[in-house]
Amino acid sequence: MEERILTEMDKLYYELYGEIFKKQGTAFERLVAVAICQLTRNDVLYDQFVCGISGTRHQIDGILKADDGDVMVEAKDYEIRNVKVGYSDIAKMEGTLTDTTMTSGILASATDFTNSTRQYAKGTLTNPSQRPVVLYDVRKPTIEDKKGRIEDIILRFNIVQPDITPYCFKLVFTEEGDRLLSQNILKANEEARTIKLKLEKFYDKKGIVRTTIKQISDYINSLVNMKDEKQIVIEGAFDLDGQNIKLEEVLYPVKEVTFKVPVLRGTIEKIIEGGKPILLVKSSDKKYNKILTKEELQKYRFNNGKIERGEK
Repeated sequence: MEERILTEMDKLYYELYGEIFKKQGTAFERLVAVAICQLTRNDVLYDQFVCGISGTRHQIDGILKADDGDVMVEAKDYEIRNVKVGYSDIAKMEGTLTDTTMTSGILASATDFTNSTRQYAKGTLTNPSQRPVVLYDVRKPTIEDKKGRIEDIILRFNIVQPDITPYCFKLVFTEEGDRLLSQNILKANEEARTIKLKLEKFYDKKGIVRTTIKQISDYINSLVNMKDEKQIVIEGAFDLDGQNIKLEEVLYPVKEVTFKVPVLRGTIEKIIEGGKPILLVKSSDKKYNKILTKEELQKYRFNNGKIERGEK
């Protein structure tokens, strides 16, 4: 490929999609098509040919398939010449529009517009004999452009929760429960200081589950007072009304479960990154003034003249 001077839009397109075109302006035309697709959420075609009412075959940079009719898209990257898009560009576009069935036009520039171009575009919005044309500034954002815009969102959650561990609970057995424990467990483990048991459920006399540790934990959670910063511990008892724990298929009656649970207070921070701001799109009708991110633009690919959402 013959070497040529790359514009900022060429470099941006290469960063996004890894491709450099031989023809100057192609990268910008595609960037504009993708940007319009992202902003409008409508289908956008690129590099199209339209047969006019006069029979003339017009090459069109893009076509926005809007609900109220097709919109012609023209994209001009004059970075190499370092000039603004001028009167002749919009006049030529207006001539093409009137030779087609397209309802309106979008003229995009990477280098701004002359005053006469802006005045012409403004006139098309009220002149019944012309098709309306909206101007789009499409370029890399400056520091000034980014002022006042949200790039990242920081969410801070104040967390208040009980620090529930097995050591927070204490079983209080009934007299019958103590007697059975002494008879069946303690005598059999006289030398052991600690007996490890997995306790998750409490049963009635028939062996049917009536209460779970989770239910007790949920009850403790309900005692948390979010507004009371002096609440550093939750202390109390959960009445089991003669329910039982089961050890080796033997039921041991329990009076209640007492608890003393520390309350944890803190802050969790979640940063929602907005992505890398990379392309400003600003329309003369003030409908759009948005900085698109690298992540947003890379969601699209080019497939035989149509912009499609998907992996690049």
